[in-house]
Amino acid sequence: MKPDITGISVAILCGGLGKRIRPVVGDRPKPMAEINGRPFLDLILEYVAGCGIRDIVLCTGYKAGFIKDYYRGMKFLKSRLAFSEEQSPLGTAGAIRNAQGKITGDPFFVLNGDSMCAVALADMLDFHYQHEARASMALVASDDRREKGTAELDGRARIVGFREKEARSTGNFFVNAGVYCLNRDIFSLIPENKPYSLEYDVFPGLDRCFGYVTKGTLIDIGTPEGFARARQLLGDIKPVRGQQ
Repeated sequence: MKPDITGISVAILCGGLGKRIRPVVGDRPKPMAEINGRPFLDLILEYVAGCGIRDIVLCTGYKAGFIKDYYRGMKFLKSRLAFSEEQSPLGTAGAIRNAQGKITGDPFFVLNGDSMCAVALADMLDFHYQHEARASMALVASDDRREKGTAELDGRARIVGFREKEARSTGNFFVNAGVYCLNRDIFSLIPENKPYSLEYDVFPGLDRCFGYVTKGTLIDIGTPEGFARARQLLGDIKPVRGQQ
């Protein structure tokens, strides 16, 4: 029996500057880049709501008002939206620390707002419980680690090391899919009001960090090439959201 995820929050990281993609999408937050006339963030919200999540926190920063004005009063399926705004860039860990008071449930999920991988969140939560994990990271297999860092797993799916981008690579590696399940005590490792990174400052030294390997496709709009690929893959998806 799958665990109930309806009381668990998802925090979506939407605060990045998006400098690499700005020449393509204009001066707007990266998650608001349009796919067939709709913000990429719409697709993430519909995916999360479709998994049964009822509380979603948008962690905003750069041009936060753009996101808040667009989504104010909206509802995705039965999910509620809350907003957390950082006044200066805080990084991926700092952003969730800033949103701590709005994030409910233990554990909770964190997603990147500029990438999407359709992980079955209930299955990932079950994996998290079964492994008594402190943090679980969704991973996808890849034979090219030139664009992204990779994780190394032992026989129990525990993450035992991280490798950064390398010019040459051979064999199969597991790439971070940007979907995390974290226990609330993770907040104690993140300083308040200070730039801090999950990927560089928290995960490398964390005990009981496990990798949940998924066969889902990772779509990342962080570069013009990635954005073009996303438009090809996602352009025909129709909206399912509703207004309150």
